[in-house]
Amino acid sequence: MRICERRGFLVFKHDFPSGSTTLRLVSKLQNVIRDWPPSTRVSPLYCVDQVPAESPDEFDFAGQHFVFFVGPMLPFDLVTCVGASCRVWVGLGTFNVVVAASRDSDAKRIERWARSHSVRYEKWTVQSGRVLPEKIQFHSPNSIPAGLHDELADLAAQNWAPAVHDAMAEYVPLMASALSRAAVVAPSDFLADLRLANSKVGQILRGRQATASQKVAMLTDLNAALSRCTSQVFSGSSPIGETECHFWAHSLLGTGVANIALARIRSFVESTIGKARIPERLASYVHIVDNVPDLRAELDAASWDQNFIDTNSALPKRKRDLFPLITYLSGRAGFNTTETTLSAPLTALTSCTSLKWSLFTLTHELSHGVVHAVLARLLPDASKSAELEASATLLRARKPARSLFDEARRFILQTMAEMQAVAEGKEFVDVDADNIPVLIRNWLEEVEELMVHAFDYLYFYAEKSKYVPAIWHSWGVLPYIHDKVPEYVMRSLCTISLDHAGMDRQIMDAARQQLAGEFARLSKRYAKGSHVHRALNYLEHQWNAEIRVPLIVRLPIARFVRALMYSPKLAKAFQGETKVIGSSKSRRRDYPHVPLEFSADEVQNPLHFIEKYTHLLGSQAASAWMLNTLAFNTRSDGHS
Repeated sequence: MRICERRGFLVFKHDFPSGSTTLRLVSKLQNVIRDWPPSTRVSPLYCVDQVPAESPDEFDFAGQHFVFFVGPMLPFDLVTCVGASCRVWVGLGTFNVVVAASRDSDAKRIERWARSHSVRYEKWTVQSGRVLPEKIQFHSPNSIPAGLHDELADLAAQNWAPAVHDAMAEYVPLMASALSRAAVVAPSDFLADLRLANSKVGQILRGRQATASQKVAMLTDLNAALSRCTSQVFSGSSPIGETECHFWAHSLLGTGVANIALARIRSFVESTIGKARIPERLASYVHIVDNVPDLRAELDAASWDQNFIDTNSALPKRKRDLFPLITYLSGRAGFNTTETTLSAPLTALTSCTSLKWSLFTLTHELSHGVVHAVLARLLPDASKSAELEASATLLRARKPARSLFDEARRFILQTMAEMQAVAEGKEFVDVDADNIPVLIRNWLEEVEELMVHAFDYLYFYAEKSKYVPAIWHSWGVLPYIHDKVPEYVMRSLCTISLDHAGMDRQIMDAARQQLAGEFARLSKRYAKGSHVHRALNYLEHQWNAEIRVPLIVRLPIARFVRALMYSPKLAKAFQGETKVIGSSKSRRRDYPHVPLEFSADEVQNPLHFIEKYTHLLGSQAASAWMLNTLAFNTRSDGHS
């Protein structure tokens, strides 16, 4: 089954005066804009060939047709049941396969197949383009399990503080709707994730660690994500005519396939990096008290190559479930993560096979979650004077701290102090308990970004040569990129410095030469004046004036990540893919998948799959193929 580059738009209209409903497929959306009543909804569908014939991108459903909306499912699975006269299209809604059968025998075969395979469908009888509402049929093998809303009901019944009450008033019905619809519509793991998320929310709300304002912030973030998620995933759920997605280009059937694909990627990273519990392991450094190194001095040394996380840290005995991030698409947030949510840009629906909008960018966002948790443990609580005083004492000391954990805290604060000194044009700045919060406020964001880039690079980029092109292609779509060029050049230099050995000056010169070469090659793909040309010009002409000295104090941040947060064993375990064939040296021969062709072949590592099938220029059909393959050829735990 092969998806075609051509796509059409399925147009649904309901005429209120007459009560009639029409359905047609048009090749161009502008063909229906002039006649767009308020009830109009549309969704793109991609033509499919070889099942048994190529599907058209224009279809008016002349005569009588039985139209089946089927899914969520692997499109390839439907091949065996469609008749010779059937037309098949693939979309991105949870009803991701649409079949038009003109023969009653074909319709009955599809129904028997769907019921025997426990696949959800909605069947419409369409007569000369008019939907016959009295003949609409639904089949869903799933039902709402008993007690699904019990925990949520208990949360709703509690007497929350006024500050939390309003946010809870929105959260409870949102989550109730998400749970109910997921039970009927989505894969079982999607429902399991929502139930776990709700349970974790209850733990946080009932606990004392988070302040009232932090609880409100969490709920506000969750409410926004859940609102988008439920609209995108469950639009098109039966009855299709009574639901709509707020992303209007997909208002009829929604974008559930993409949301499921995002959840698969998130789940894979969670089952590998997440379950390694790196923040908890770093916290265990408090027990390392013998031969504690002076990290600032050691990390400046050319010989620094220690790895603590595999040899000196231990997994916590009691491991709590990780929060399953709520996945959604957003035109405003783009690629972004918070402590409870993960988003990708709406553009990914049509361009995720291009480097500019590659889903591999999600590794950067997911790395933020790990690094943020590490820094939350390392940095002192600004509201606790005792922690600030202890941190000031660490900074005044001229010897390593008593534990590796305290030394790691000392290192981060020392680095921030040196960054502040460079910014002020001084050799050093005095730091005491009173100005530590100011220091953190000034430099936390940049330190976290530098750590995230190093973490992302070490763990997720098996082929290090792909890193600079990947991030600079993705940065090219940012509206403010030209203002950010100096900052992004600095991030790139710090990260690729990990590939070079020697003294600091040698490492910086090697990283500078490497990055200049990367920019020179990339610049051939961009018009003059692009962000890449500006970056190359900045690197060549501002090295001594703006780059060299700030880079010196930032280099150790990447080494800190490699020494205290990086596990080569863990990275090696998931950077590859076991479900491969042929020679990895031949072009895309290390995967059984053929681009644009649906198959039953497994994807064990979604990140590896994305990396292999992402090109400089993508296509809408290729993106639909990739999203469907990620959603249905990969299980939520990263195993097919």
